[in-house]
Amino acid sequence: MKTNGSVAIGYNKKPWTKSYNSSDEFYIEVKPVTEPLSSFKEEMKLNAKEIADTYHGEEIHVLYSGGMDSEAVLEAFRLANVPVKALVVRLPNGGNDEEIKWVGEYSSRTGFDNIEVIEFDGCWVYTLDCFKAMDEAQTPHPSVVWPLAALKENYANKVFALGIGEVEMQRKNGTWYLEENEEMGYGFYKAFKYFDLQGAAGFYTWSNRVILSWIKSSFWKNVNVPNSIDVKHWFYNYELGLTPRNKVNWYYKAGFKSQNGVIWKRRCFVPIKELGVQDGTKI
Repeated sequence: MKTNGSVAIGYNKKPWTKSYNSSDEFYIEVKPVTEPLSSFKEEMKLNAKEIADTYHGEEIHVLYSGGMDSEAVLEAFRLANVPVKALVVRLPNGGNDEEIKWVGEYSSRTGFDNIEVIEFDGCWVYTLDCFKAMDEAQTPHPSVVWPLAALKENYANKVFALGIGEVEMQRKNGTWYLEENEEMGYGFYKAFKYFDLQGAAGFYTWSNRVILSWIKSSFWKNVNVPNSIDVKHWFYNYELGLTPRNKVNWYYKAGFKSQNGVIWKRRCFVPIKELGVQDGTKI
């Protein structure tokens, strides 16, 4: 399943579609919630439980890069006491070793040890299979497809929850907008479908409640930045107690490059004030 039905992404108001024309309108729709929101932390836990219940209590597999988006997803399942395994894909040439070290930090701090490392053959990104997957996902980035190729090869019949497509906001002319990225965020949904994986292709966009509890957090009242990505590490620290870290450009360190071809770079923006929080009220 793509979401629980409260979030939709696609083109021309047709959810979960692909685009074949530059005039297609990329969009995201987030339905208003009908019950009062809890904190972001509690909504993350409820999201984890809902995904697990949807798949009848099967062990959930979280793709964990050592970055904070995927760590927050793993933490949500851990705090919700949902059976979960962390899958860490190791790149050639030590490409993502700087991020993988945070896997050990998380394990030491929380005691969570159901972690498995997958060694990835970096040559795959230069194969026709990779180009085909990129074409289906409509993205110029091999980094969108190779993690899912690794999951398909090693865990084809498991249930996944990916920390891809975290909530993004951008401030324009003093107004916050919810932002969705076509080539990366939505590209993972298309790749997830192409590899015929099951579970939540995007944990953060599974439910409108996670998106709206992120937006409603009191954290944003104390910051003045052009976009949420600049301070999201501190957001996760504020809401979940995770450890902020430096982001390394592991993709290029591993020797990979984006391929030439059609580049899908459309983004869509929804004014935050138009999103319903509870009982018809607005943010």
